[in-house]
Amino acid sequence: MPKQLALDWNQHQIRLVLVNSQANRLSIEHIESISVPAVAGEPSPATTEAQWQAARELLGATLQDNRYRGAEACVAVRRSDVELRLMSLPPVPDDEMPDIVRMQALREFSEVSEDWPIDYLPLHGSTDETMVLAAVISPRKLAGYRQLLSEHDLKPRSFVLRPTATALLVGQLDDSMRPKVELCVDEMDAECEMSVLRDGTPILIRTVQVPRGEHYDRLTYLNQEIRRTIVASQNQLQGDNVERVVLFGVAEDGTADLSVQLASRLQLPVRVLNPYAVNQLQAKDRVADVPNSRQFAAAIGVLVSSTITQPELIDFGNPRKKAAPKSNRNAITGALATGLATAAGLVGFYFWHMGQLDHQARVLQGKVVQQKKLVEAAEARVLEVQSIEQWIASDVNWLAELHDISQNLPTAEKVRVTRWQATVLPNGDGQIVMDGIADQQGTIGQINQGLRGEQRRVEGSGGDFDEKERIYPWGFKETITIANNVQPVKAPSTRRRPSRRSNAE
Repeated sequence: MPKQLALDWNQHQIRLVLVNSQANRLSIEHIESISVPAVAGEPSPATTEAQWQAARELLGATLQDNRYRGAEACVAVRRSDVELRLMSLPPVPDDEMPDIVRMQALREFSEVSEDWPIDYLPLHGSTDETMVLAAVISPRKLAGYRQLLSEHDLKPRSFVLRPTATALLVGQLDDSMRPKVELCVDEMDAECEMSVLRDGTPILIRTVQVPRGEHYDRLTYLNQEIRRTIVASQNQLQGDNVERVVLFGVAEDGTADLSVQLASRLQLPVRVLNPYAVNQLQAKDRVADVPNSRQFAAAIGVLVSSTITQPELIDFGNPRKKAAPKSNRNAITGALATGLATAAGLVGFYFWHMGQLDHQARVLQGKVVQQKKLVEAAEARVLEVQSIEQWIASDVNWLAELHDISQNLPTAEKVRVTRWQATVLPNGDGQIVMDGIADQQGTIGQINQGLRGEQRRVEGSGGDFDEKERIYPWGFKETITIANNVQPVKAPSTRRRPSRRSNAE
């Protein structure tokens, strides 16, 4: 049976799971958690790099074991090695989405070039736009992963972004009554990864350090960091709320009792999932004596993804690509065979030959009609591509607008912005709707005056007074329209242009 090895590590801990796979079933052969000894010295970039080097050396020594040799490796890629971006794209067919995502990523990621691996996850969309979570990794870092596998006779199978593997595992463990928005907490030895999932897909990922020492309180720490993550996700959720929290845990590790206390503090349901309870996994008794067994969720997730036909993952080893065009070899072969048979018949029968010529004329006439339809379809596709290019060109530089607005707003002692929403209008103009609160009505006037500009029109509500608020009693809503002077795309002309000779004449 083919062997698969899941690798998940950071500078403090190494996690390995070796399984035998057969008919979409995974049987655990070996599972191991190894702590990396701390490098002496105060925390600094030098000691951090030394700690990573110690982890790499320990992992290399571990992989010398013959049991791992020749296995297919499924690597959990760390969040810190990847750049993520939520991107808004025009609605296009699914088979064209990979090319559109790559083209837009080259514009939005500052250091990305053509040779960078790019993958994405489609998110919610509308008739006007499609949202995707795009991820890129530098070729140098991906080459480092591949070199490690090559040095130990491991075959690369997948390089999966770690939070997407845990999100997939949550769906496999609890797919019946999942809420629309949930927060997945994946605790590790020195880090904690928190992912806000919308319809099972991560839209916000936070990696926070876990305090060390005897004064560390797991309940207090998780309560604080979960609250921070919920606040940070408000812009991405667009009015939706986190409906529950998911923790990973096994029997006797205290997570079940912790979840009850955490739910009381958060006033949210808290669900504890056993990462080994997934249906595809067998020989689960081997995990009984493994320390920190709840920390293997990502490793189990990347292994389970190999049993799914089209897993919802960001995988730099198998990124989404445009489907290859179908071969027309059979059609060409059939046409040649028909031509040879026709030629053989023409030798003996002249009148039959004339009839065949007449028949061929009708066929060619039909092909002319078909070619005309193809030309019309090609012209329509050109117009679609030009429309997409116009949409990209007309996209407002939101970072520049946000920077300019923040520079012209009064100080935080006078005003606070509670909501900021940016959209592109059908005519190409940008629109920002900004809600906030201010200390007095005069401050709202200062905001209106400061935000107006040559390309910017401001419409305000004038202010609403709330006597219950003592520091910021005045609420306001400003609608800012940013002019965009990009000319609309014209349809390609079907009229024949005059030749240069006729113009000269």
